[in-house]
Amino acid sequence: MDAKSQPLGKRSDYSAGRGGIPEKPMSHNHSHTSAFARLQAVIESDPDAVDRGIGVSPELVARAEAHLGVSFTESLKQYASIWGTLAFGPLEYYGVVSSDFIDSRVPDGVWFTARKRRELDLPANLFVIFNNEGDEFHCVDLETDEIKVWDTAQREIVAVKAANLFEYILEETEDFR
Repeated sequence: MDAKSQPLGKRSDYSAGRGGIPEKPMSHNHSHTSAFARLQAVIESDPDAVDRGIGVSPELVARAEAHLGVSFTESLKQYASIWGTLAFGPLEYYGVVSSDFIDSRVPDGVWFTARKRRELDLPANLFVIFNNEGDEFHCVDLETDEIKVWDTAQREIVAVKAANLFEYILEETEDFR
């Protein structure tokens, strides 16, 4: 687990829920909107600090959802439609890249997620957004919109990183902007 990962129930912005699993913050929708605006401002203020993919159509997002048999969160749909993928320095955030979900490569999150489901039994509600050296995957939980850390050796969620995708990218890339 990387230094920023914190075990479930240990994050200060979450209250412990049943069974030690954190509950979603009360201001989840406001947090999403505010974080999106902040991330967009960061990207626009220093375009050389970030490598952006190409946003994809709603039809391609729907095809990606169908391929994985899931519904994306609104933040993941928004991310895919505006940027597709993002990279700040060495930090590469996966997304929706193309319609070839079978014969692709990183940063295609659809291809990578499907592959890790087959190889490692990654749960269906997780979409891999970041691969931390193969030891853990940072994933959008498609049921809650939270970013969760899935440990590849333990094959389980070991931490909650952020309330949503945009908060996560802002927090993780602070040192690269």
